[in-house]
Amino acid sequence: MPDPASDLDALADEFYAVWFRYRPDLALAAGVPGYGCLLPAQDDDELEALISWLESLLLGLDEVDCQSLDPDRRLDYALLAGSARLEHRELRALDWRRRDPLRFLPLGEIHLLTLEPAEGLEDWLVRVLTQVPEYLRNAQGQLREAAGSLSPILVRVAAQEADEGRCYLRELIRGPWLRGHCPGLSQLESLAELACDALAAFRDLLVDDLLPHAVGPLGCGGRHLALRLVELHFMDPDASKAAEALSRALSRVEETIRRLAQAQSGTAPDRLEASKVPMTSGAAQYQALCEGLRQEIQASGLVNLPQESLRVSIRPRCPGLEGLGVSYRAQDAGAGTLYLTSGGGVDAAGAEASLRDACLAAGWGGAHLMAFADRHRAGRMPRRLANARSLTLGWHLYLGRELAQRPEADPSRHLASLYRQREHLLLAQLDLDLHRGLADGDEALVRLAALGYEGPMADALLAQLARAPGDALAGALGWLLLEAARAEREASEGSGFSPRAFHDRLLSQGAVPLPLVLGSVFGEALWRRSCERVFSD
Repeated sequence: MPDPASDLDALADEFYAVWFRYRPDLALAAGVPGYGCLLPAQDDDELEALISWLESLLLGLDEVDCQSLDPDRRLDYALLAGSARLEHRELRALDWRRRDPLRFLPLGEIHLLTLEPAEGLEDWLVRVLTQVPEYLRNAQGQLREAAGSLSPILVRVAAQEADEGRCYLRELIRGPWLRGHCPGLSQLESLAELACDALAAFRDLLVDDLLPHAVGPLGCGGRHLALRLVELHFMDPDASKAAEALSRALSRVEETIRRLAQAQSGTAPDRLEASKVPMTSGAAQYQALCEGLRQEIQASGLVNLPQESLRVSIRPRCPGLEGLGVSYRAQDAGAGTLYLTSGGGVDAAGAEASLRDACLAAGWGGAHLMAFADRHRAGRMPRRLANARSLTLGWHLYLGRELAQRPEADPSRHLASLYRQREHLLLAQLDLDLHRGLADGDEALVRLAALGYEGPMADALLAQLARAPGDALAGALGWLLLEAARAEREASEGSGFSPRAFHDRLLSQGAVPLPLVLGSVFGEALWRRSCERVFSD
């Protein structure tokens, strides 16, 4: 007699074992060992084989009786099927090799590989660095055929990251951390220099040969944006209603900013001024700041924090990482590590505020909290790989505001949290307009300049929006839907409503898309009512 649970488990095991061979970057991001010597597939034969295999997998998933699965497997099934469908359709319809030169840079894989002192690290690095020159030579051939379809902004950002990548590799190889874990540094230094030469050649190709001819669009089109929202974020909002919801939320936030500024005897500026603040502090100061945030969240009574420890470690700044270059990794031993960069600057009104925000998003208030709120659920492979932007960014905006509104909080933090919400709403509007064809690259840069992002910073942020269609939108909508879901629970439970219980249940599934959390934990009816609150005027 067929067993749906066993069928799904077998398909999932096969899916990840094969997928990781083609996408080792995903395995590294999820902390899965054994794929550190590979680089993502890029030639025609490999990608055609992946397409054929995905088609077979989808047929197998169609035969699984989803309704007979337990709730945890049903959620995993949704994540697995959505990932497979999207990967298959994107490979068929959109050839990333003709659109995204940043995908060819293997710097992120090297960064993830060097987060932990894994057994055989030196051998992994030797094998990866050995592949880099040939990998980038093949990439040049792919990109020459696609010069006219490339976006000039993505070409500029790829050139900048290739240039910065040489500094990153040299700092990594010569730094004290790697010296303590790889005794054979002379070979690594030689291979790193060859990789740096290949990055320089790649950068020259981008600037000299491709950029003059790059006239491709940044946006993916409204149809593909809708596909990503459905398959990755499990949202299916009407575009015009989503735009209206963002506009209404933006009006509310801006009105609150004006009211608070007046109460503090001042006039609210259009934005918080951005400044480059040197990061000269070490791991000890970052650890103290992170611990202070833990105590603040604990004292708030908003959520139960995990017992597992969180430590801070420093690594060289890798090009392409968002913001401060924060990475988080949950260890099997029952602890987590927050990795921060060792140099550069941060885009914020102050280094401490930026670091606090990073710790909130990726530490006790974010990734660490979700990884260990229910370790068994959060550790399931579909959830470790899920695009949970609707929950993670939504929760980040929500929790930051909740902490900032506490009576004992610094009044300036409340205003800062509102500006953060305002910025994310504006980025979500830009995300929506860019991919629906209502804004081009030039207009997008003007809109980012109004937020204080100019030059390479603006290019890098716009590249993030272009490479992850719908992520910014899903994050902002996730925050609004989370606020709506809480209002619905408060209305139904009355005086018996407990914010801590609500938040604990919300985070109990790990980092998964908010619609799946609300539907699985609180019921589909709550999800529908929350959508009505957000998308109905």
